[in-house]
Amino acid sequence: MNILKLKKDANECTWVPADKVEFINVAHSGYFEIMFLGTGDDLAYDEVRVSGTDPQRAAAVVAAHIHQSATSKGGIIDVIAIPTVSGITSISAA
Repeated sequence: MNILKLKKDANECTWVPADKVEFINVAHSGYFEIMFLGTGDDLAYDEVRVSGTDPQRAAAVVAAHIHQSATSKGGIIDVIAIPTVSGITSISAA
């Protein structure tokens, strides 16, 4: 199973199974959003905002990880470790 590690700081880290991600939205030049179901409210999407210098490239890396076969290369991707990512906001119900 592929997993996204979303670490905001030393005290806040969330692990999201890649198959729970519903949308990746690149609607701004400074950040992209990852939306998924299941942690804050079962009836609404949870949202994580990921900021960086090239959100389109970082979103493409996350999308590729989500869609790759877990048996061929799967595992955990630390989103904050993607070179063009500079920060992650806390998870909030959208």
